[in-house]
Amino acid sequence: MTPRKQKNLRHMTPGKRKNVRQPSSAALRVTRPHAAGIDVHAAIHWVAVSPADAPPPAANHPANLPAHVRSFGACTADLIALATCRR
Repeated sequence: MTPRKQKNLRHMTPGKRKNVRQPSSAALRVTRPHAAGIDVHAAIHWVAVSPADAPPPAANHPANLPAHVRSFGACTADLIALATCRR
C-alpha cells in the first residue's frame, strides 16, 4: 500500500463514539397537562392535545385520525388557525 493510501485510510477511521443516553423504561411524568405537542414539518404541522382538552373534531376530520390530533398547514393563515384553536 502506498503512503498516500495509508494517509487516506487514517481519515476514514471512525472517531470516538459519543455516550448516548438510553431512554428510561420508567413512565414519564406529566408536568403540563394542558400543553399541546406539535410536530413541525415543512408543509404541515401536527398538533396533539389531551383527549380531555380536545374540542369536538370538525366535520371533515379524517376518520383514521384520533379526535385529539389535528393537522394545520404551514402558511400564515394556517398558523393563525393553529394559534386560535389552542386558546
